[in-house]
Amino acid sequence: AAMLNNHYARHYKGKLIVRFDDTNPSKEKMEFEESMIKDLATLQIKPDMVSHTSDYFEQLQAAMEELIKKGKAYVDDTDVDTMRNERDKGVCSKCRDQKVEENLRRFGEMLKGSEEGLKMCVRGKMDMQCANKCLRDPVFYRCKTDTPHHKHGFKYKAYPTYDFACPVVDALEGVTHALRTIEYKDRAPMYEWVLEATGSRKVEMVEFAKTQFSYTILSKRKLTWFVENGYVDGWDDPRFPTVQGVMRRGMTVEALQDFVLTQGMSKATNMMEWDKIWAINKQKIDPIVPRYPAVAEDAAWLKLDGPAEPTTKMEKKHPKNDELGERLLIHSKDIYIEQEDAQAIESGEQVTLLHWGNAYVDKITRDKSGKVTELVGRLNLEGNVKDTKKKIHWVPKLDEQVTPLILREFDHLVTKPKMEDDDDLNGIINPQSVVDTKAIGDPLVKGLPKGTMMQLERRGYFIVDRPAFQPGQGVSPSEPMVLVKIPDGKSKDMGMKSKVDPSKLQGAAGQKGEKAEKDPAGGVSRLCNDSQAEATAYADLGHRCREKGNLVAAQDLMRRCLKKRQFQDFRFFDNVLELKLCQKEKRCAELCEIAQREIVKHKDPENSLRYTLILAKIAKAGWERREMGHEDAWRALTSAKGFSEKCAVGEQSQTHAKLAEFADAVLRREEEVSGLSPAGPQ
Repeated sequence: AAMLNNHYARHYKGKLIVRFDDTNPSKEKMEFEESMIKDLATLQIKPDMVSHTSDYFEQLQAAMEELIKKGKAYVDDTDVDTMRNERDKGVCSKCRDQKVEENLRRFGEMLKGSEEGLKMCVRGKMDMQCANKCLRDPVFYRCKTDTPHHKHGFKYKAYPTYDFACPVVDALEGVTHALRTIEYKDRAPMYEWVLEATGSRKVEMVEFAKTQFSYTILSKRKLTWFVENGYVDGWDDPRFPTVQGVMRRGMTVEALQDFVLTQGMSKATNMMEWDKIWAINKQKIDPIVPRYPAVAEDAAWLKLDGPAEPTTKMEKKHPKNDELGERLLIHSKDIYIEQEDAQAIESGEQVTLLHWGNAYVDKITRDKSGKVTELVGRLNLEGNVKDTKKKIHWVPKLDEQVTPLILREFDHLVTKPKMEDDDDLNGIINPQSVVDTKAIGDPLVKGLPKGTMMQLERRGYFIVDRPAFQPGQGVSPSEPMVLVKIPDGKSKDMGMKSKVDPSKLQGAAGQKGEKAEKDPAGGVSRLCNDSQAEATAYADLGHRCREKGNLVAAQDLMRRCLKKRQFQDFRFFDNVLELKLCQKEKRCAELCEIAQREIVKHKDPENSLRYTLILAKIAKAGWERREMGHEDAWRALTSAKGFSEKCAVGEQSQTHAKLAEFADAVLRREEEVSGLSPAGPQ
């Protein structure tokens, strides 16, 4: 609303008035006004005039007296419940036709705040039979004596309501156009009635729809509940839809302005997703933010035949923006690389180290859990980067010089897309709306001040929320920098995706012509401390994907499970296969191939039954959907048979039953069995 008002005021060379409607002392505080003024400054909005409705209390009292004298308002002492019931049924108040003199006397008692006056209110004499119940003699003045006014103390005992004060003060201040959201549509006739009844100058009213976002709370009362109960760390919490909140999360004023202007003065009420505005924001920041590397704390150590002592060179902060200048790049024989990258690299493979050159990885060491602890390689700086499939970022292993980081990501504060007035907030709080990932950053990141935006290579955009250097303090080793993830609009649900983008593992060449899959449930492993928990989390997300019908996301999760060798939870695989997603996306053959390759690598006889059943499930699904040919099906069956032989005696009956079920499926497809090995059906 502020941006639209500001835009039209500047476009037509008018004036922007910011007015605080301080007509209810119990709900007004100076800190609220200060916060709003700060928000306007943040949005680069400079009003031509700042006023308060309370500046016009004397004029409003005079206007109300004139309204009473004209017989267009009366003072009512009906109790609240009775008045509400009468308005609902269209029954006139017993005080509606009392004499003007009595109404003026009663109004005087209200202004004094007497015991009699405290029981009364002033109502406009409109139409008690109107279909629009807002116009059934609305309240225009009421008494408030229990709380002092933040500007006038206890000087005034009776205060005008917004419905009466707004049109009168608009006219007094010379407002020509009042922009109002359509939620006030039913009250628009009241606005016009007050102007006419008080003899005020006409004000043009322009209505537009309020922008509403899914999974977003806009109610001040509900937001206050989150603050007071400690679920957020203040009104500037990045999960809050406040100006300070979204700015702290990395929103730019330019993106907000563009978004508001694209919405314009539309009267259509739509529930919008956050992805659109964050996508606009990405377009604004991508060309102007520097690039830095950072790796997760579980990074692998790559030993190279590099320089004995670290060497440095200057590198552009942004590959396409020379105006950002250069940064120092440190080359070291020991570097950190992402655990995900280390897991994907094969012994003897050549990879490209970004901003350095190619290198061969000759040896890979893993611990008992399968985590890569060390790699040994040799530089091949003369090698062609086009010859490698994997382009990976890295951080020099300079233990005391690197920057300890916490990469903080935020999800929606609530789990319900559309909020209702009667929602129980305790039942819709998202228990995992914040995820922290410990990381190791480039040494130069340490010097960046609060509010600095950057792109962490292959991880996304971040903003410094807590710098390493606090004002008046040094660097505290126990207080790592906190970088807040800036959403980029790629994920429709704006969920968390803390891991390195797997689509970028293949480098730029591998991405051409490919559209990144939406992953509303990405980054699960950062919520887990072990592989079993990760597998369970993937399974739970499989249920969610099924409910949402997101086949692509479910498929991607299945690939992750297979490649991570997480086969412990069957629920997820059952979900994916039951979705019949392969019928649409044609991926069963691919999934089966991954399963065979990764299961064979695992070589864990204790889980042979699990692996056999999973492989049989995938192969059977692909065969039945006519995606896998008989040769692929036969290979899958053979692999499953090999695992079944490793099963314990008690498990073999289950395994044989599954294999028989698969073989029956093959036989039912007689038209494609002709080329099958004679031993196959057996």
